[in-house]
Amino acid sequence: GECYGRPRHGRAAPPCPTRDKVRLLSDSTQSDEDTYGRALRYAKVDLVEVGERLLEAGAVRLYPTRTPIERDQEYQQAAEAAAGSGRGLWGRC
Repeated sequence: GECYGRPRHGRAAPPCPTRDKVRLLSDSTQSDEDTYGRALRYAKVDLVEVGERLLEAGAVRLYPTRTPIERDQEYQQAAEAAAGSGRGLWGRC
């Protein structure tokens, strides 16, 4: 399998409990959709910004954009902290 990936069987668990409300927020510095027509949004559950939490855990990588995103500084710090402490994929790949 892929680095940091694990085989899945059956249905995937929901990303957050179904009773929580998820807010999807656009980024004024980016287009509304990617080249494949997918909506580009930040996801927030209560006060938790999901993308930043995933970066902090080392569960995702930060990819550069032509124009820096609104949350660029926070995302960079979260990614660097995860890489520096070997969390998630940074400790396995």
